[in-house]
Amino acid sequence: MLTHNGGTPEAGLGRDRATLFGALISDVYELSGALAVSGEALAQGADQTGATWRVLSAASVGQRTVPQLARRLGLARQSVQLTANSLTRKGLATFEANPDHQRSPFLELTGKGAAVLDSLTAVSVEHRQCVSSKFTARDLMATVTILRQAIALYAQGLATAPRSKLGRAR
Repeated sequence: MLTHNGGTPEAGLGRDRATLFGALISDVYELSGALAVSGEALAQGADQTGATWRVLSAASVGQRTVPQLARRLGLARQSVQLTANSLTRKGLATFEANPDHQRSPFLELTGKGAAVLDSLTAVSVEHRQCVSSKFTARDLMATVTILRQAIALYAQGLATAPRSKLGRAR
């Protein structure tokens, strides 16, 4: 298998786990950028934006407030709030009362919003099938497992270096 720069995935990495994890982080960032560009193009085909797609998708899973959606997506609350407001203006979502927090309502998809998300998801299936055909199921499962374990470590705060070890920015 060749990488984006024409080399093999193992080229120049060595066997040091910290170096390998650093390469993984770098590659995840690069993949995230490529997925954002690809997702934006797919969303435009359905007259939507990548931001709309991400927020619709995140809001489709249980009751979530804008701050909860922002944390889930790793975005600033303000940017998610702007997208949520746009979704409500377009009739794709509504704000529903949150009994636990009056000033932070849940963002709920409307029937129209669910239909838009369904069409965006359908468009992505062909794309995912094409890309995933380049990998074995075993490699994909191993990758998913490692990424989920890393996410869990960071979510638990176990992967955060003590501030004293990071030094000060100058």
